[in-house]
Amino acid sequence: MKASIVITTFNRSQTLKERSLASALQQLYASLFEVIVVDDCSTDDTEQVVRELQKKYPNLLYFKHEQNLGLSAARNTGIELARGEYIMFLDDDDFII
Repeated sequence: MKASIVITTFNRSQTLKERSLASALQQLYASLFEVIVVDDCSTDDTEQVVRELQKKYPNLLYFKHEQNLGLSAARNTGIELARGEYIMFLDDDDFII
Protein backbone atom coordinates (compact mmCIF):
# COMPACT_ATOMS: atom_id res chain seq x y z
CA MET A 1 0.00 0.00 0.00
CA LYS A 2 1.58 3.23 -1.13
CA ALA A 3 -0.77 5.84 0.37
CA SER A 4 -3.67 6.23 2.78
CA ILE A 5 -6.26 8.96 2.38
CA VAL A 6 -7.88 9.61 5.77
CA ILE A 7 -11.23 11.42 5.68
CA THR A 8 -12.70 12.57 8.98
CA THR A 9 -16.41 13.29 9.26
CA PHE A 10 -19.21 14.15 11.65
CA ASN A 11 -22.87 14.43 10.54
CA ARG A 12 -22.12 15.53 6.97
CA SER A 13 -23.01 12.48 4.91
CA GLN A 14 -24.02 14.33 1.75
CA THR A 15 -20.94 16.55 1.67
CA LEU A 16 -18.78 13.52 2.42
CA LYS A 17 -20.35 11.57 -0.45
CA GLU A 18 -20.47 14.38 -3.01
CA ARG A 19 -17.09 16.01 -2.34
CA SER A 20 -14.35 14.17 -0.49
CA LEU A 21 -15.31 10.56 -1.20
CA ALA A 22 -16.27 11.26 -4.81
CA SER A 23 -12.91 12.89 -5.50
CA ALA A 24 -10.79 10.41 -3.52
CA LEU A 25 -12.36 7.31 -5.03
CA GLN A 26 -11.98 8.60 -8.59
CA GLN A 27 -8.20 8.91 -8.39
CA LEU A 28 -6.12 6.83 -10.76
CA TYR A 29 -4.17 3.83 -9.53
CA ALA A 30 -6.72 2.78 -6.92
CA SER A 31 -4.66 -0.31 -6.16
CA LEU A 32 -1.94 1.92 -4.72
CA PHE A 33 -4.04 3.60 -2.03
CA GLU A 34 -6.75 3.10 0.54
CA VAL A 35 -9.43 5.55 1.62
CA ILE A 36 -10.24 5.48 5.33
CA VAL A 37 -13.35 7.23 6.62
CA VAL A 38 -13.26 7.95 10.34
CA ASP A 39 -16.76 8.79 11.52
CA ASP A 40 -16.69 10.70 14.80
CA CYS A 41 -20.00 9.22 16.05
CA SER A 42 -22.35 10.73 13.47
CA THR A 43 -26.08 10.41 14.05
CA ASP A 44 -27.05 10.93 10.40
CA ASP A 45 -26.82 8.37 7.56
CA THR A 46 -23.03 8.57 7.20
CA GLU A 47 -22.51 4.88 7.91
CA GLN A 48 -25.10 3.81 5.32
CA VAL A 49 -23.59 6.12 2.70
CA VAL A 50 -20.10 4.68 3.21
CA ARG A 51 -21.31 1.06 3.46
CA GLU A 52 -23.08 1.42 0.11
CA LEU A 53 -19.93 2.78 -1.53
CA GLN A 54 -17.86 -0.05 -0.05
CA LYS A 55 -19.75 -2.47 -2.29
CA LYS A 56 -18.12 -0.82 -5.30
CA TYR A 57 -14.77 0.24 -3.83
CA PRO A 58 -12.81 -2.46 -1.98
CA ASN A 59 -10.13 0.06 -1.01
CA LEU A 60 -12.67 2.03 1.09
CA LEU A 61 -12.51 1.38 4.84
CA TYR A 62 -14.89 2.67 7.52
CA PHE A 63 -14.43 3.16 11.25
CA LYS A 64 -16.91 4.79 13.65
CA HIS A 65 -16.10 6.18 17.09
CA GLU A 66 -18.53 5.07 19.80
CA GLN A 67 -18.62 8.64 21.13
CA ASN A 68 -17.74 12.02 19.66
CA LEU A 69 -14.06 12.63 20.38
CA GLY A 70 -13.30 15.57 18.10
CA LEU A 71 -11.26 16.16 14.96
CA SER A 72 -7.82 15.49 16.44
CA ALA A 73 -8.88 12.13 17.85
CA ALA A 74 -10.49 11.19 14.53
CA ARG A 75 -7.28 12.00 12.66
CA ASN A 76 -5.25 10.00 15.19
CA THR A 77 -7.57 7.04 14.64
CA GLY A 78 -6.99 7.39 10.90
CA ILE A 79 -3.23 7.35 11.45
CA GLU A 80 -3.52 4.19 13.56
CA LEU A 81 -5.59 2.44 10.86
CA ALA A 82 -3.49 3.59 7.90
CA ARG A 83 -1.37 1.01 6.14
CA GLY A 84 0.11 3.32 3.53
CA GLU A 85 3.63 4.58 3.34
CA TYR A 86 2.21 8.11 3.02
CA ILE A 87 -0.87 9.61 4.67
CA MET A 88 -3.06 12.38 3.29
CA PHE A 89 -5.86 14.01 5.29
CA LEU A 90 -9.15 15.29 3.92
CA ASP A 91 -12.04 16.84 5.78
CA ASP A 92 -15.51 15.81 4.68
CA ASP A 93 -15.93 19.01 2.63
CA ASP A 94 -12.53 18.86 0.87
CA PHE A 95 -11.82 17.37 -2.52
CA ILE A 96 -8.86 16.25 -4.58
CA ILE A 97 -8.39 17.51 -8.13
